[in-house]
Amino acid sequence: MGEVLPPAVESASTLRGRARSTPVRAILVAVNTRTSPVMSVPAAALSGVLAVLAALGAAHLVAGYVDPQSSPYLAVGSSAIDRTPPWLKDFGISAFGSNDKLVLLLVMGLVMVIFGASAGVLCRRSRAAGASFIVLLGIVGTFAALGRPDTETIGVLAPLSAIPVGVAVLMLLVH
Repeated sequence: MGEVLPPAVESASTLRGRARSTPVRAILVAVNTRTSPVMSVPAAALSGVLAVLAALGAAHLVAGYVDPQSSPYLAVGSSAIDRTPPWLKDFGISAFGSNDKLVLLLVMGLVMVIFGASAGVLCRRSRAAGASFIVLLGIVGTFAALGRPDTETIGVLAPLSAIPVGVAVLMLLVH
């Protein structure tokens, strides 16, 4: 007969021949053989960024209905401002003037883009690892919203809504 090659290098005619002889083996070979290429790193990173943007969009939408102060982006930014040491606040004001809060929010956005890109790239190897990055961002937003004195309890719905939306979008895009 000849030597048996690993499933990834067997030809289609060999697989068809096997399908006639052992149907269960042919199904297992077909399931284990990768039929589509692995997503490229830039495409995976973009998928992660889009998932984070979708999550933030969903959270902002829910926050608009329940409590605008509970938007995770604004809650995290406000919490960071409140917890910043005075010497760092003074440096920010001297370096950026009245735009210090804007710079902080832009840096937060950059960090979220990096987190999203990392989540997408991780999804190339493990979907659970990529999804955990999105969940982590949602948890940070939830705790930040809960820690705000001007946020109502129902406001926790905004950052919590970001988690399933972000994970679902990431899973759909990397599929």
